[in-house]
Amino acid sequence: MSLFDKKDLFLFDFDGTLINTAPDVQAAVNYMRKKYGLRDFTLKETESIIGRGQAYTINQAITDGINIDFNEAEEIYSKYYQENSARFSTFYPGVIEILNELKVKNKIMAVISNKYSYFVKKILTEMKYCDYFKLICGPDLIAEKKPNPQMVFYAIEQAGASADHTVFIGDSIYDIQTGKNAGITTICVTHGYGNYNEIVNEQPDFLIDNFRDLIAL
Repeated sequence: MSLFDKKDLFLFDFDGTLINTAPDVQAAVNYMRKKYGLRDFTLKETESIIGRGQAYTINQAITDGINIDFNEAEEIYSKYYQENSARFSTFYPGVIEILNELKVKNKIMAVISNKYSYFVKKILTEMKYCDYFKLICGPDLIAEKKPNPQMVFYAIEQAGASADHTVFIGDSIYDIQTGKNAGITTICVTHGYGNYNEIVNEQPDFLIDNFRDLIAL
């Protein structure tokens, strides 16, 4: 029996797992940095500060500034990103195929992200896939960020599922740690923003290079 058949609840990280959001995050970061006369961040630099929440992203993006007020910087970033969060973001290869397959099989899907849920909902709505997910959970709903497992526990409860029948798919060590802390199966994709060697050392239950590989598990 395949993992698709064994599991009832499929939890997904967002940035770097379902969708490559880095180009839009980069645009917002550089819009903010320009306000302070700072150079543009490269895409690689941007990818390295995604995944641990908005406060972390902004703090890391202004470390080379002088006397920058965090609250002001966050307001600049948030306003721009709210209006431009889905201009360049795209699904990773195989994601839409898998989401459609899970929907056909009547599996429950949810997003567990350190990104604020209203940004996730906005992006997924603009990309026409928000209604695929029973729940979109972020730190504005559950304060404890990953790798704390509280968002996972909440999703399992809301879905009426069990840990044994739940799987978490992510792209970073924090996603793997979250799944392990919650006692559920962990799958890590290599196409995201996580460091490959760190991911391997964290020992997820499954490591895949493409979303389509989920079908074979």
